Amino acid sequence: MDFAAAVAEVVAAVKRPDKIIVARRKVNAAISFFCIDSEFKRDYQELSLAIDADSYTQSIPLTSFERWRRFHYIKRGGTKCFVKILSNDELFAKCDMRDRYYIAGDNLIVNLAVKTATLDIGWFKYPPLLTDAVGNFWLLDQAPYMVIDYAAAEIFREIGDEKSSQALRASAATAYLSFRKDNSIGS
Repeated sequence: MDFAAAVAEVVAAVKRPDKIIVARRKVNAAISFFCIDSEFKRDYQELSLAIDADSYTQSIPLTSFERWRRFHYIKRGGTKCFVKILSNDELFAKCDMRDRYYIAGDNLIVNLAVKTATLDIGWFKYPPLLTDAVGNFWLLDQAPYMVIDYAAAEIFREIGDEKSSQALRASAATAYLSFRKDNSIGS
């Protein structure tokens, strides 16, 4: 199912053609909610990134990672030597900075113990903002009614039909729990 079809289903469910603009926003919001709440395999990406082999410290723009949401792992290329995240408490305390990384503004800062030519990086992506013109996304192909029910529940809540909202929200939640179990990293 594409975005336009999902929006049409939401509008049909709430029987309010005047809510089409709200339905578009709610379908995107539902997709974002489900994707951000989980670690779906389809939102996961990996890459081997070439870096300056002569430097221990690297500053890499987050734009290097398509729709970056958060890192799953960073390791020295071709090894099992993982670079661990540096916590906020450690960032300002005296600690061993080797093989650690942190985010500073729009950059990934990596401090290595050993010089290397590449980093292997896995990360989770934010979903794209869908439109009628660019309306394909894997979640609408695999679990369209979960998204439709959640979006319609939100519209029913906004217009004061709490009973319909709760029923659709429960349906979406049940579908989500099953879907997440089958489609998340580690499943």
